[in-house]
Formats: sequence, C-alpha cells, structure tokens
Amino acid sequence: MKGKKKQSYNKLRDPDYKLAPEQFSELNKEFYEGFLNDYYGLKVINLLSVITNTEKHVENLMKQQIEIDKLKIELEKGEIETENMTKFAKVELAMTYFHCLETFIRLFIAHAKLSGCPWLEIAKLSISKYKEELKKISEGKFNHLNNRIGEDETILYVFTGLTKPDGEITEEFIEGYKEWLTFSARELLETYDYNSFKHGLAVSPSQNGFTLGRPNEDFKIEAHGEVIEHLTRMESGERLIWAKQTNFVSYDKKATFILMLERFMTSILDVGKEAFLEKGEGIRVTIPNKLSPQEILKSDSDNFIKVNSFRKGLLYYK
Repeated sequence: MKGKKKQSYNKLRDPDYKLAPEQFSELNKEFYEGFLNDYYGLKVINLLSVITNTEKHVENLMKQQIEIDKLKIELEKGEIETENMTKFAKVELAMTYFHCLETFIRLFIAHAKLSGCPWLEIAKLSISKYKEELKKISEGKFNHLNNRIGEDETILYVFTGLTKPDGEITEEFIEGYKEWLTFSARELLETYDYNSFKHGLAVSPSQNGFTLGRPNEDFKIEAHGEVIEHLTRMESGERLIWAKQTNFVSYDKKATFILMLERFMTSILDVGKEAFLEKGEGIRVTIPNKLSPQEILKSDSDNFIKVNSFRKGLLYYK
C-alpha cells in the first residue's frame, strides 16, 4: 500500500515569506497611534450612565434629531421603551467584559512574542492558535511565548519594560500579573462558546436566584441577582445535550474588571511605544497585586459560597 503523499511546503502560501521588515516601523507607528486607549473606559462610563439614568437618556434621544452623514433619524414618542434601553445597556456591559478580556489576552500574547511587529502577531493568531494559547496561559504556562528570555522576565517586561524587579517594581508584581492573566484565560475558555452567548440572550429585570442550606445554618450556597441566559452544549453521561446556562451578573464587578484590564492594557501599550516608537513619554504601571481578581469576586459574607452560573439540561425523550 502506498503511503500518503507528504504535503510539500508552499512558500507562496506563507504570508511571512520575503516580508520586508523595513516597513515594521511604519506599521508600529500606525498601530500604537491608532489604538484607542480609553475605549473600554468610555464604554463602561456610557453604559453605566444609561443603566443609572435610563429615563433621562431616552428623553434626550427624543429631543433631538440623530444625524450622521446622509442618515437622519427622528424618533417618535414611545418608540424606545425605557425597560429595553436598560436591558440593552446591561447586555452590552456583560458582552464588553468578554471583549475586554479577549483584547487584553491578545495584546499580551502579541507583545510577549518579542517580535518586531506586535500588530502582525495579533493578525497571526488564528482561532485554533488562540485557543491553544488560552489553554496554556490558563494553566500558568508562559515559556512557549518566546525563546529569548524566561517566562518571569517576559511577563515583567510586557507590563513594565523591565526584565528584573527594580525599586518599587518587586517580585510580587510577577505573581500578580500571572494571576490576572490565568484568570482572564480561564474566563475566556469557560465561556468560549460565547458566540452563542451573543444570540438569543434573555435578561431578567427581576432579582432571581436560589439559596441552598438549612434554615438554621449560617453556611449556605447561594446565587441571587439579575441573570443573562443562553443555550449551550453540555456533557451528560456518554452524550452531548443542549442546556440552558444561567449566568448571574454583578454589573459593578464586571465594570471593575473592565477598568482594571484597561489599565493593564495601557501599560502594555506604553511599553510598546517606548520600544518601537521611542516616544519617551513614560510607562504607566498598574500594581497588579493591589486588587486581585479574587478580591473583586469575593462574597459579601464569608459564610456564603457564591455561584456565578449554573446549567440545566433541556428535556429529551427516553
């Protein structure tokens, strides 16, 4: 039997083949100068403003014509329901959380490669490669990112521009950054099916939840608050089934995570500007261990275990 013919390497199908590095300088300039630093911060402020002042926002929309280029929109009274506006802002905030996590991880990976053009490194991250990177980072593995310096040096450099602790930047910074990176990667892996999370969402405007525990016991398992639900696949014995996943959303915590991650991204971009643009404007370093992910997530009471989400299988015939 003849063996399978080995596929030959076609250099013309490799976009890196004979790519001129002389253009990296201009690409880097475009990337760093075009990156909207405060994108997520502005989005969070706007969404929280809509959530807390919904009626005023709807009134303002009714007062003036919306116009951009050739498009003009005039809203009629009652065309926008206040409840739907609130739901929109809450779903957007929940989705912005995942979008922000992904941008943070992609920026980190691109800069940790220590190549001449982080923009190209972002473009090279196919879905399959990205998932592989997520899995490794979620397990606290960073050695694979480059072969020039060690993982601790890489992490410290990406966020501070230093490869060794110095002065106020201590060893604890490295562990703090690792905690934020592994947490972010785990969050993205656990909800990687959030393509389905984007469609058919349902937001409950009421306070929903449950408490498991005996009436006279202090220690309980509980989950209360507003929820976002989506359909997903779930293992059940030897087969896959459809399930409804209920995610409890603490909007204040989601907003806190987004604002913290944006600070880390600012540090990464500042290091990149120093390295590639020689701007010399300084690096804004955020202390990673001053506020950890677990501190943001911790329950208001030590006697309760908080549940972030749960799944319930759909009904099937026997």
